[in-house]
Amino acid sequence: MEAPRVIKKYPNRRLYDMRSKRYITLCEVKILVLEQTPFQVIDARTQQDLTRCILMQIILEEELGKSPLFSCEMLSRMIRSYGNGMQRFLGHYLEQGLRYALERSSQDNTGTDLPDPHPASDGLSLQNLMGHHLDQITQLFHTLQQQVNNAPVATSLQDQHMSPMNGSHTEHDQSHLQGGSTQIHPAM
Repeated sequence: MEAPRVIKKYPNRRLYDMRSKRYITLCEVKILVLEQTPFQVIDARTQQDLTRCILMQIILEEELGKSPLFSCEMLSRMIRSYGNGMQRFLGHYLEQGLRYALERSSQDNTGTDLPDPHPASDGLSLQNLMGHHLDQITQLFHTLQQQVNNAPVATSLQDQHMSPMNGSHTEHDQSHLQGGSTQIHPAM
């Protein structure tokens, strides 16, 4: 397997392709992505990996164009997901949803059938389909996040030892909470 192409980013914000030994533009980096050419962007001064930042810049440029993929509501929900328990969960499912949409598009082009959750009669382009799918996933995770945030939480150790069947403490728990000894009986 070929080593990733190294692109150095200099403080003047210019990108230098080490393989072709010339400065390149963000549009040329986008072409590398479209051609599926492996590359890595490195800060020339600190050697920090900036690949994700450059990819985000490309996405930003695309989102500023005529056909953005993400709605403002979806972007807002994505921002709210940072720093909480849903971040990794949301990222994983957004990635899976996008992968499915791209595979679906690829299958459509090769004539192989996959189940179609959005028939072609809907008139949705791939970009609209992916945006719609990502919006649905984001809404689902927003709902899940609200449910997790609103779930009752045990407020004391006594609450954690409540019997789920009747809300009362078990005999074992009562003895333990009152400072009595606890005996463990093997199952018969």
